[in-house]
Amino acid sequence: MTVVAQVLVESPIPRLDRLLDYEVPDDLRGAVVVGGRVSVPLGRGGTRLVNGYVVNIGGTPTPGVTIAPRIKDKPIAKPPALDPKTVGP
Repeated sequence: MTVVAQVLVESPIPRLDRLLDYEVPDDLRGAVVVGGRVSVPLGRGGTRLVNGYVVNIGGTPTPGVTIAPRIKDKPIAKPPALDPKTVGP
């Protein structure tokens, strides 16, 4: 079963000022948490890695949006960079 994380990426581009859906790999499911800072692929073909913050985990993908390949690496900050109580839907 695919687990989806909604991530807000760090980017100055206005059209990226929204949540993006990423697949959470099996080996990172326990490490990726709401409020956590992660490294995710961005751009055509996912060739550029950017940092972002996990806002939601386990929800359904945004309707009509393709899930990005996957979170690339274990979280950057531990404990979470943001307080989980202040982020999320």
